[in-house]
Amino acid sequence: MNQRPGARRGPRAAVCFIPLALSAALLAAARSSPAWAEWYAGHIYPVFPYTIGRLCALFPFSLFEFLLLALGAGALLLTGWTLLALTGPAAERGTGRLLFRVCAALSAALLIFTLTGGVNYSRETFAARYSLQIRESSPEELRALYRELAAEAGEALAALEPAAEERATGRETEDEARRAMAALGRRYSLISYYPPPKPVLFSSAMSWLGISGIFSPFTLEANYNSDMPDFQIPCAICHELAHVSGYMREDEAGFISYLACRASPEAAFRYSGAMFALSHVLNALGGVVSPEEYGALYAELPAAAAADFRRAGEYWRRFAGRAADIQTRANDAYLRANAQENGVRGYGQVVDLLLAWRRAEQ
Repeated sequence: MNQRPGARRGPRAAVCFIPLALSAALLAAARSSPAWAEWYAGHIYPVFPYTIGRLCALFPFSLFEFLLLALGAGALLLTGWTLLALTGPAAERGTGRLLFRVCAALSAALLIFTLTGGVNYSRETFAARYSLQIRESSPEELRALYRELAAEAGEALAALEPAAEERATGRETEDEARRAMAALGRRYSLISYYPPPKPVLFSSAMSWLGISGIFSPFTLEANYNSDMPDFQIPCAICHELAHVSGYMREDEAGFISYLACRASPEAAFRYSGAMFALSHVLNALGGVVSPEEYGALYAELPAAAAADFRRAGEYWRRFAGRAADIQTRANDAYLRANAQENGVRGYGQVVDLLLAWRRAEQ
């Protein structure tokens, strides 16, 4: 008896959906049990930075950036091939093979993302794990936090200015970021190995999209924008390394990066961390104090810090436009899809963590 063409592909086609089913099961388990997700983050997830991360670290360039470029080129080739397949004599068979391969690739990619990032979105919050009491803050608390951070920035500037002619190179900054995160991990049980951070070749494109850094769950790389103002780079690198350590929420990654920079022996890192925190606290103050008081508080900043904020604002405003807006909306949708109900607004919630940590330290 003749077998219908394609009948043998049924079992093979079903196999490509196994990664999809595994992803769904893992994500469902993580979202229903943060304790299980926390166990996964502490016992299973570290395998990936220690293996995939080490392997990808052998490449001196951002492998993730190369994969994105290859994916774009492949998409163009695939589109052309599809048009030919749909108009050729074996259009039906070619279309079936194409759909199978696309589904298999997407299913496998989703499983990789789930294992290296998706589950970690549902782990216990950093605040809950380390007994930080998150609550609504008062204007007085914000003012006090702002003045402490301004003092930190001033102290770091005083140590930094005499060595202004000996600023660290990109490699030295990357190495110090890894040391700072490893040192912080001895207090907060983070992973002990961090792959080398990598500058993105097309950093100008990242600036157009309003991106300072990006973590790749497929290569376990911490990629950063090397074109942005120098003082923002150390904290941005530590932010992406915080994602490598398994903390995917943006507010937590920002808070961890501040702590790592604050404890660094390098003044450039302490300054970067203080300026990062100050920018968020200033945004929070803008919503609770009068414009006159805001101006008076801003005037308390060290002159060099205010100048750096001004230069950074001028830099990023050059790239404000539709591309950055689209990226922001896409990032918001991505975060919400990963159980971060506040979307991009979660970046600003780092202030809540800063205040809770300040209360715990007092």
